[in-house]
Amino acid sequence: MLSVCLAAGLDGIQNEIAPPQAVTENVFKMRLCEKKKLGIESLPGDLGEAIAEFEKDAYIREILGEHISMKYPEAKKAEWQQYQTQVTEWEINEYLYKI
Repeated sequence: MLSVCLAAGLDGIQNEIAPPQAVTENVFKMRLCEKKKLGIESLPGDLGEAIAEFEKDAYIREILGEHISMKYPEAKKAEWQQYQTQVTEWEINEYLYKI
């Protein structure tokens, strides 16, 4: 959603919001307590969590408007439901042949 990125950038410029300090270490190798100390948050773990975060974000809803803010998560929920009903090749290889 390029419009949200552009709006957030413009908001940062207009309100003179300083970006956080750069993290030069590998965050994937950090312990949870180290991330917390540096204020590093985790991204949603899957599309379901991302949809929930999207729906909680008033700023994004304001930028996108009511119509898109309703229709986008609706479409993504359908996509997530369809994904969850699929049996992957990994699952077949991992579980089916071990019975």
